[in-house]
Amino acid sequence: MISRQSATLCGARRWSSAQGFFAQRVRFDAGIFHFWASRWHHPLAAAADLAAFDACSRASPSDNQGG
Repeated sequence: MISRQSATLCGARRWSSAQGFFAQRVRFDAGIFHFWASRWHHPLAAAADLAAFDACSRASPSDNQGG
């Protein structure tokens, strides 16, 4: 029969392994996202993008208020 302390230790080791795996996965995904974001360029200049957003938000105020 497994003692309670052994079961707790086994659970702690499994939890630690899961956390380590998750941390490595996040680190890997962050690297991929950083690589993608550094090479992505919006087709509009920032001022033109803001102007398009403002024009769209003024076009139909009832849609923006959820009613």
